[in-house]
Amino acid sequence: MEQVKTEEQYNAILISLAYECPLYIDNVNCPLKDVRLKNLYEKMKWLCNLSIATKKTIYQYHTNCFSEHQAQDKIVCRQNQQTLSINTAK
Repeated sequence: MEQVKTEEQYNAILISLAYECPLYIDNVNCPLKDVRLKNLYEKMKWLCNLSIATKKTIYQYHTNCFSEHQAQDKIVCRQNQQTLSINTAK
């Protein structure tokens, strides 16, 4: 994840995330779930009405979710590699 410092950077990231989850996860707890259904104008209006604190909170939710799923993917990958090595050793 990149280091975000300015409100403009938060805006750019959030508008991108408002289009789709980069992990393609349908998470019912995602604060952007309903926003993804809006058109561009509605997304921009939504973004402009957010405080910087709310933008930071949404971004933090995204980074936590991304890290959590990335860690899960690594575990699954390791398990698949172990299974593959066991099966090929037979």
